[in-house]
Amino acid sequence: MNRVVSADERASRLYQLKKNGRGFLWSLFRMAILLGLAFVVLYPLINMLSVAFRDVQDLADPGVVWIPKHFTLENIRDAWKFMDYLQSFFNTLLLNVLPALIQTASCAIVGYGFARFQFKGKNVFFMLVLFTILVPQSVVYMPTYLMYRDFDPLGIVSLINLISGNSMQLNLLDTPLTILLPAVLAVGLRAGLFIYIFRQFFRNLPHELEDAAYIDGCGSLNTFIRIILPNAINAIITCLLFSVVWNWNDYYTTIMYFADTKTISVALVGIQDAMTSMSEYEGIRSDPYQLATRLQAGCLLSITPLLLLFAVAQRFFTQGLERTGIVG
Repeated sequence: MNRVVSADERASRLYQLKKNGRGFLWSLFRMAILLGLAFVVLYPLINMLSVAFRDVQDLADPGVVWIPKHFTLENIRDAWKFMDYLQSFFNTLLLNVLPALIQTASCAIVGYGFARFQFKGKNVFFMLVLFTILVPQSVVYMPTYLMYRDFDPLGIVSLINLISGNSMQLNLLDTPLTILLPAVLAVGLRAGLFIYIFRQFFRNLPHELEDAAYIDGCGSLNTFIRIILPNAINAIITCLLFSVVWNWNDYYTTIMYFADTKTISVALVGIQDAMTSMSEYEGIRSDPYQLATRLQAGCLLSITPLLLLFAVAQRFFTQGLERTGIVG
């Protein structure tokens, strides 16, 4: 016997069907948005991978869209040679990665000071830190260059010249100090942002951790090193990843302060000059298709270490962003 369906049950079923239909349409809409965003983000990387392993004739072939017909490693070999990759890589480790490590440590100390200690002018100093985030790096290149060319900390060099009657000049250009000094003093590339991230993270830590350490006889520095830092691994990795990526990709700082030293970013920009010089030396006409494939191969070589680094530390990076409170 068929059960008679009441009006309320019919209305409830109709409402449920409408609700499920709206949920399904909303899921389709979200999927379409995510797929569109993923395509926009991934398209340059996919195109770079495709072009980097193509032969020149495939680049001029309209029938080749993603998968090369003539797979080749010649582009990678030429880009490696034009960039002098190994030497550029070690220069980048010295001039970009090492300062990133030092800057992460110095910014952690400064951020902890702003989060936990009270001192006169604290809010004013923190506003100045935030101001450094807003000021473009290009604005300070020229005054910084002049300061390094005639480096005179606290007027000490001028005082020595006045007493001795000499005209001594301290020039830091073409030395690693132009990169290391800002990192040590927590005023390097994007340092203001890292100080802010550490400050937000340390403010969220319970004060009981420090109180227990003080009761056990630890001082402020010992507490920071032995108690606070082990609990700040996520924030440290987050800032370290940001710092390494920004320093790795930094081009203007290297060419501003160094005359002949090449990092990965500088060598990548110099591929065209290297190909032009080699073509003139060998008497061969430079092909724009060859330049395009070598540049894409150079881009692949330049970002591969960063992709590997992010793949290893991605979990800590996501957790660090969540716990610092700068998202959500």
